Amino acid sequence: MFVDMDIDRRRTLLRRLVQIAEADYVLDPRESLLIQKTAETLGLSMMDAFAPK
Repeated sequence: MFVDMDIDRRRTLLRRLVQIAEADYVLDPRESLLIQKTAETLGLSMMDAFAPK
């Protein structure tokens, strides 16, 4: 489903999720797992979440 989306759009979506998770300056292990699972669903890796634009 999401794999058909433009790669830049998927990366942006994943990075926004990371920004939300880091909003309280603490990355909970459950948030990290959510980011990992979301990355997999988007056909991305965790590196895509934290890589510079």
